[in-house]
Amino acid sequence: ITMAGLSRLHREYGWPMTQLGMQSKTWAFDLVAYSKEQEQELVACEVKKSWREIDKLVSLMELYKATPKSQISEFKGAARNAFKKIIGLRLSKAPIFWALGPGGRSIVFKVEYGPNEEVMLVQTDENALTYPHA
Repeated sequence: ITMAGLSRLHREYGWPMTQLGMQSKTWAFDLVAYSKEQEQELVACEVKKSWREIDKLVSLMELYKATPKSQISEFKGAARNAFKKIIGLRLSKAPIFWALGPGGRSIVFKVEYGPNEEVMLVQTDENALTYPHA
């Protein structure tokens, strides 16, 4: 699924291969599209093997969007994984979060950053994945 995501970003959305990578610098995301200088994550993508896992991830991310990082030790399993995505977005300030599953199914979100490190996911369409300079 990760390789298919890389291919889609390159072929369908115009991203140069030199600006794509597997595994973010913080290890929070499976796939990342970077700025030209590779300093800024512009698309942070998490890959899941089922649609149910994607729904659970997004629901938990919504639940923990304003939770302080200091509470990470309280989480286990899927909750901890989702909270790591929130922390990863806070660190990278990526404007797009892409939850990608099998069969090309996905949900794309514009990410807004609020006060007190709140991460808000605003669902949008896949056009948000288009390379900014295409």
